[in-house]
Amino acid sequence: MSQPTKMDALHPNLVVCPFNCRKRIEALLNHAQSSIVMYQQYIADNDIQKILRAKKNDGVDIKLILGKFDDKKKANDTDQQFYDAMSGSVKFQSSPYVHAKAILVDGQFLLVSSMNISDTSLDKNREIGILLVNRFQIEKLMGVFMKDWSR
Repeated sequence: MSQPTKMDALHPNLVVCPFNCRKRIEALLNHAQSSIVMYQQYIADNDIQKILRAKKNDGVDIKLILGKFDDKKKANDTDQQFYDAMSGSVKFQSSPYVHAKAILVDGQFLLVSSMNISDTSLDKNREIGILLVNRFQIEKLMGVFMKDWSR
């Protein structure tokens, strides 16, 4: 029988839900000084929404590319209020559909993961991500992101 994963056994750059992902993502976003760039299918977690709103109000440059909703899938009222409050910082992309999960803070810290930004994904599911600081990898991601942002 396998033993449960212990927090001290995880590499510091490894982010694993439900063990440490919420804490790591919230800390990453809270420490943003100049910019937050995100690819996500959606942002449906109230705590993360509050952090992003506060950071926008503090003058942090935020760019969110999310999957586009359609007639079958619509944002709930709370999430829609968040998207409205983030106007100018959010773009919805339908082609190619956004299934990516990446968070880049201050152009230095890149989290690439399987995590949706929802309480289920962060608090209940087994999700995994890795925090990267390699300048080359970050520049490559930003090249793709900015092409999508400028569409």
